[in-house]
Amino acid sequence: MGGLFLGSITASGGCQPQEERLLLDTRLVETSNQGGSVQGFYFGELEMLAYDYRPGATVQQTGQHFGFNATHDWSYWGALMSGHESARDLVLQPGQQFDAATLDEDNSDTPDKDFIENVGVFDIDLFEVYMYRTGVLHDNVYYGMNADFNGSQTHPLYKYPAWASWEDHYCDPEFPGQAERSQDLNVFFVRSDWFPQPVNVTTAQEPGTMPIRLVISHSSVPLTPDQESLILSLVNNGTQRRFYSNLLFIPMPGPVSVKIKDTASSSNSPGTNQYVAGKFRITINFDMSDIIHPSTDWSVPRIRYNGDPNNIPFGLAIRFDPL
Repeated sequence: MGGLFLGSITASGGCQPQEERLLLDTRLVETSNQGGSVQGFYFGELEMLAYDYRPGATVQQTGQHFGFNATHDWSYWGALMSGHESARDLVLQPGQQFDAATLDEDNSDTPDKDFIENVGVFDIDLFEVYMYRTGVLHDNVYYGMNADFNGSQTHPLYKYPAWASWEDHYCDPEFPGQAERSQDLNVFFVRSDWFPQPVNVTTAQEPGTMPIRLVISHSSVPLTPDQESLILSLVNNGTQRRFYSNLLFIPMPGPVSVKIKDTASSSNSPGTNQYVAGKFRITINFDMSDIIHPSTDWSVPRIRYNGDPNNIPFGLAIRFDPL
């Protein structure tokens, strides 16, 4: 995943500085500046994190927020972690941006000492934007999940006093290209040599498995054996924090390598995009100008999100910029 923020935190009272933290400098930016028919987009929870595919590696980066189940395939670097109040009930407004570190620096991940010393490079093979229980603000009314008949005891817009008394209606979201309505969407920006075209994937539980094992139940295009193997590794050996039900893979330039130790070298090809920790930023573009499908009926408890010809919603795109 790409960009980092380096910060040295110094304790008061003459104590020695704490260990330097390396945070992914990541921003979700609304690019339309006018929002079209919606006044804002609601995230019940939002998560953004990077994945480094390291099958069989002895040293993995799992961070303070992971490790419910040990993984031998993946390392993770979280920029904004769901499950914390700072990443819940957020509304992205036209022309606004979410800065991960500003939202919740305390719960953002930083590589541990073992990974820095023994690996020294984080190769961003995938960058995920996880959207959970979404909704929209339209004509001074909230439509979406976490609303009236959803059993929520709190208004979904309680963090925004100007909107906290607006009428709210429960609606199931329907993302383009997905096989059915869903309360969440895992968007993976993935290196283009692995996935040269966008792919929508739906998973299901394999009957009789405990712990639960997921299988691929639907794919918008035929998958190669390598792609299928990668997806199954991801959903069954992922962060173990939440759902991997509806997945969208979007090709990105890559792989992207982030050097976090001066003497380290990338494990990827010589042509990889290389950055130095603290000297680049990840930007996720999010365009609200045309996100509602014309067939959406506001009197029916369903929102149909619009997508481009590849079923990519919200104009989602990723960019890595040196600082």
